[in-house]
Amino acid sequence: MINAEFKQKGYCIGSGVIEAGCKIIIGKRLKRCQGECRRHGWRKRKARTREAVITIPVLRVRCPKCGKTRTILPDFLKPYGRYIQDVRQEAVLAQLAGVPAERAACCGPAVETVRRWLAEFKEIREKAAAGLRSLLAQLGYFPPLGRSSLPDLLFWIAENISGKTHSCLFGLANILLAKAEEPAWV
Repeated sequence: MINAEFKQKGYCIGSGVIEAGCKIIIGKRLKRCQGECRRHGWRKRKARTREAVITIPVLRVRCPKCGKTRTILPDFLKPYGRYIQDVRQEAVLAQLAGVPAERAACCGPAVETVRRWLAEFKEIREKAAAGLRSLLAQLGYFPPLGRSSLPDLLFWIAENISGKTHSCLFGLANILLAKAEEPAWV
């Protein structure tokens, strides 16, 4: 059931990391009912890479106490997003580096989509960076003072703490931010 192409590219699909992340996210989302979620099958989810539209099986869980069903996405997918996080990350980081949206959108998403991603990123980056700094401090890690922006923090985490537990930097941010008080999606 698992897409061999994604495994070959190094995405964490169905790994212990994803399972642990799912447990945290499920716990946060269904905390009110205090129910223990059980697997409730799989559903197919479409996602776009730069080259093609692919179909990925994603896990569904259900709380027997309250009856709510949730879909557990791997870290390389954003809720309601059409593109995988690698494409989003590449376009946003290129724009932050000064590359025009027209070049950042080359061979992939529309220019308007890339501009919207950048606007969304700029809107959430301070909250996400604060959440990551707080989480890192709780874990006993203190990045250098010059590494305070969200991209700098993510690069520092990837270089100094993280093993290969994520598909991309945005995926890493989402795994870590799932533990925050107010989770935010990058």
